Amino acid sequence: MITVRLILRIVAEAYDVDPAEIVSQRMRDAVIWPRQLSMWLARQLTDQSLPQIGRAIGGRDHTTIRHGIERVEEILGGDPIRAAEATAIAAAIEKIAAADSLSRPVPGDIDAHAVAARVLARPSAATTISADEIRALAAAVFGANAAQQEAEHDAFHAG
Repeated sequence: MITVRLILRIVAEAYDVDPAEIVSQRMRDAVIWPRQLSMWLARQLTDQSLPQIGRAIGGRDHTTIRHGIERVEEILGGDPIRAAEATAIAAAIEKIAAADSLSRPVPGDIDAHAVAARVLARPSAATTISADEIRALAAAVFGANAAQQEAEHDAFHAG
C-alpha cells in the first residue's frame, strides 16, 4: 500500500535529504522541491485528502498542499527532466509498495479458490481483487507447484 510516509522516504532518498527536513517548517531551498513533489505524489498515488496530506507533511494547511501541487504541475509541464524524475520516483514508489505488499503473510481468511472462481466467472473482476487476494492466489499456485514437484520427486526416487 502506498502511504505518505513511503512517499516521503523515497523522495528523501532520491534528493539526498532527511525525511524530517521535508516535513519540517524550514524553507531551505534543498527541501522545497522534494516537499512539493511529495505533496503532488501523495495526491497522485494515494486516496488521501488535501487535509490528510497536509497533516502527514508537517501539519500543513490544505491550501498549502494545493499550492504545492499546483506549483509541481507548473514545473513538470515546462521541465521534461523534472517530469522524467517525477515519473521515475512514482514508479519506484509503486514498485516498493507492491514488493512490501507481497512480502506480508497471506491472510488465512481468504479463499483463493473462491477468488479464482470469481475472476474466471467474470474476467473483469480481476481489476477489483485486492492485494491480499492476489497474494492468496499466488500462494495457492506456488504452493500447488511445490507440492506437485515434491510428489514428482518422491515418485521418481520411489520407483
